Amino acid sequence: MYAHPHVPRDDVKLRKADSDDATAISKLILSLADSVDVSASGREAFLATFETKVIERLITDNEVNYWLAFEDRQLVGAIGMKPEGHLFHLFVDRGHQSLGLGKMLVEKGCLGFDRVTVNSAPSAIGFYEKLGFMGTGDIETRNGVSFMPMLFHR
Repeated sequence: MYAHPHVPRDDVKLRKADSDDATAISKLILSLADSVDVSASGREAFLATFETKVIERLITDNEVNYWLAFEDRQLVGAIGMKPEGHLFHLFVDRGHQSLGLGKMLVEKGCLGFDRVTVNSAPSAIGFYEKLGFMGTGDIETRNGVSFMPMLFHR
């Protein structure tokens, strides 16, 4: 399970997001957006999907349920799940990557779902495979964003 000397599990608090968290979620995602494989032509539209007003609408309209991870009141990770079991967003602060926080968020976000889909960034395929996800096709590019469709089934 989750264990790392630099981020003890007891120091990370998870809670469900509300619309007041939209700015913090947006800032976290935008700070990591350069790590996503997106073409120059699709970059502006891609970044617009992470603006505060968009995240706020997703939360308010119950289109995406976000779980947030905090360490010392600082947002260090977020997972967004669509009601049909699609893992929509998973972002972990660079300083907290490779510490088990992503796994912890996936475990929390996927509770209650027998089947979970994700469109994984090519750089995250290995992470999802370690969690039991399997590719359901080849890497695709849509609107300038490259991803591999993946599925987890209990």
